[in-house]
Amino acid sequence: MDKKTGQPSRASGANAGACGPRIPLPAGLLLLVCLGLSVSAFAARDFALVAAVAGAELALGFALRTGHRLALRILRLFLVQSTVIVGLYLLRFGLEPGAALTGLRVSCQIVLALAPGMMALRCIPHSQMMRSLNRVMPSTAAFVLATSLRFMPLLRSELRSILEAQTLRGARIAPADLRHPRHWPDFVHCLLVPFIVQCFKMAGEIATAARIRNFGATPKRTFWPGDRDGGGGSAR
Repeated sequence: MDKKTGQPSRASGANAGACGPRIPLPAGLLLLVCLGLSVSAFAARDFALVAAVAGAELALGFALRTGHRLALRILRLFLVQSTVIVGLYLLRFGLEPGAALTGLRVSCQIVLALAPGMMALRCIPHSQMMRSLNRVMPSTAAFVLATSLRFMPLLRSELRSILEAQTLRGARIAPADLRHPRHWPDFVHCLLVPFIVQCFKMAGEIATAARIRNFGATPKRTFWPGDRDGGGGSAR
């Protein structure tokens, strides 16, 4: 807030989308770091390399100040999908310690591959992400990719809302109900179809908003000069 004018300062508006006062790396370089960590997680084939990648991502999380909520979300994702993957490995290869360890390693690789993207989405403002992607792809493709990534948390919230509403109406789509194949049609009709319809509706609203703002009127998107160093300037 500017003390003289009483209006929000340019710096505070520019940094509204970041984790802290300022991300420690340029947006493009941070995207490359996150991409490198994700590829390294897939390439790790033993627990020593997995531990090294986990340490690097933990250091990046502290540098970005992502907060405990994201850490808890990643931990919850690890617990859920590790239970499923280890269980599948045990069903496939039998009750052997090697099968359980292999399933646990694969689970760690998946989580470590997803975690950098989650941190990047939380810390990089939409305008900076789109400008960085625009350097390696057309502006339209960069806008679609950046917007799709930015709206993933909203899609998850929409899916949860549909699930809760349909469960209250008596649909058998809870995880325990889906163990029985006779409830799978309810999953398709009560959850999957409404979610797809909601996705199309949201895509139409985003396209309308972009068209109103004259997106595509010029071959290349431009940004306010102050947005180069900050986080939340707007595109023109």
